[in-house]
Amino acid sequence: IERSVIDLDINLGYFPLPVIAFLIPVFSALRLAKFNIDTRQSESFIGVPTPANTLFIAGLAYIYTQENNFLSFLVSPISLVILCIVLSLLLVAELPLLALKFKNFSWPDNKMRYVLIISSVVLFAILNFTSIPIIIILYIILSLIENKLIRPVVKNQ
Repeated sequence: IERSVIDLDINLGYFPLPVIAFLIPVFSALRLAKFNIDTRQSESFIGVPTPANTLFIAGLAYIYTQENNFLSFLVSPISLVILCIVLSLLLVAELPLLALKFKNFSWPDNKMRYVLIISSVVLFAILNFTSIPIIIILYIILSLIENKLIRPVVKNQ
């Protein structure tokens, strides 16, 4: 059976669900505008960076072309609708995320960056392009760990 864009033609009443995909460029534009005027984003990002979001979506396109991929559930119509909404909101969320800017190369100051880089290389070596969405999710998780668990402990000392 050939997969096509017709697979995604699901309607909810009179509102075609594929229109939800337009949230991504709209929120990407908002995110870029916010980034350009936000002075708090010199050492970290606030909200998922647009290029990271784009890589996640490109990874989904790759997964869609693969037969029997273990992440195929991510490209079901319902998953895509949910992902469009979640990814759009993550673009403008007040969520501090790692930037891969190094002031120095010491382990204590950059451990999450190093974990992200090493994990990304290993995941890509094993899973090829299928790893891209996993790496972006790992990026968000490591950023949350860094900003919610590690930085508060360092500040309190």
